[in-house]
Amino acid sequence: MKETMPTPIYLKTTTSTNNYLRAYLEEHPDTECWQVVYTDNQTEGRGQRGNIWVSEPGKNLTMSLFFRSSKRREEFHPFDISVFTSLAIRTVIKEYIPRGKKVSIKWPNDIFVEDRKVAGVLIENEWEGSEFKQAIVGIGININQLLFDPKDAPNATSILIEREDGKEVDIYSFMIRCTEEIIKIWRQMKVDFVSPRDEYNNLLYRKDGRLHEFETAEGTLKLLVEGVDVDGMLRLYDPTTDVRRKFAFKEVSYIL
Repeated sequence: MKETMPTPIYLKTTTSTNNYLRAYLEEHPDTECWQVVYTDNQTEGRGQRGNIWVSEPGKNLTMSLFFRSSKRREEFHPFDISVFTSLAIRTVIKEYIPRGKKVSIKWPNDIFVEDRKVAGVLIENEWEGSEFKQAIVGIGININQLLFDPKDAPNATSILIEREDGKEVDIYSFMIRCTEEIIKIWRQMKVDFVSPRDEYNNLLYRKDGRLHEFETAEGTLKLLVEGVDVDGMLRLYDPTTDVRRKFAFKEVSYIL
């Protein structure tokens, strides 16, 4: 199976790059491994937890990436897609902003600069029994947008806001770098037969040895971030009960 840099599909506007790519794959079922589509204007973008992804037309990167592979669950866990995608996007964002600013991964796959969100990922994967088949990874990155509506995008930032030189970023070049880095880490995983989960855990947002507030079914709790398990569960330590707890996605949320 070929694993080369695909020729990106550009759309001036679309409802959703994930939806477009899914329809494209139905019409082109022989697509071998990688395909990328990006747009200047996504009108019905989605984020995690059913949120709407709002993006100023022509100012940000909205893209979807498709890949397929044949791997069994014991070789490749579904959460590994979040791991290598988040690491790749963080790596590229880090190249564009000053070194002194902390860029971290907010579980499961948002990218934060300090305490503000700069990127998000939405993953739709397909398995047949215990064998992974394919995934569509939707990626939204705030690039050159300067103003955000706090009702639609609380705690938002962009690469341009975080840069010190005030120069806009070429979105096409940024998209190519993201795709290259995602493919690079995926290839390395196949060579090493090891997921880069340790690196992901080391870069977790608020994994700093301090207590932080989280919203849970029991109310607001002050907990310590310890890491993420192989199955994608967030591990938090509760000092009031001296208990280590695991939370699935949507069972807990950060209070920002």
